[in-house]
Formats: sequence, structure tokens, C-alpha cells
Amino acid sequence: MDSKEAYEKQIADELRALPRAALAEVLRLITAVREKYRARSASAPGSTRNGRAAHERTRRLLASSKSNWAQGIIREREDRL
Repeated sequence: MDSKEAYEKQIADELRALPRAALAEVLRLITAVREKYRARSASAPGSTRNGRAAHERTRRLLASSKSNWAQGIIREREDRL
């Protein structure tokens, strides 16, 4: 499976196939998995397996900037020189 949507669809199908009594345990397992990944990301902020998430966050921040951030950095450097 390559896409998030494909995983979500398969997970939803599996959940629908389960008996109602199993849903509480499934919720507990999902919560445990989520906490595991939260703990992992909290222990190493900004780092990912390949750095992609940090890069995407930086790209979004730069794209949403209202000013020319590059000119601001150049001005700061010139002020220090």
C-alpha cells in the first residue's frame, strides 16, 4: 500500500468487520500506538527518519511569510558586519 487513503480505507473496513465487543480493545491499541509515536517525536524534536517532516515544516513557514525573508537575513548580516 502506498497511500494514506488506502491504509485508512483498509483500517475502516477491518473495523467494520469486527464484533462490537472488540471495539474497546481496538481503541486501547490505537491509543497505545499514538502515544508511542508521540513519545518518540517528543524525545527527538525536529528530527525524523529522513528529515522530510522538518523540511516540509520549513517550506510551509517560508511559503506563508508575508515579507521577503531572504532580504531580512541579508540585512541582519550586513548590520553585523
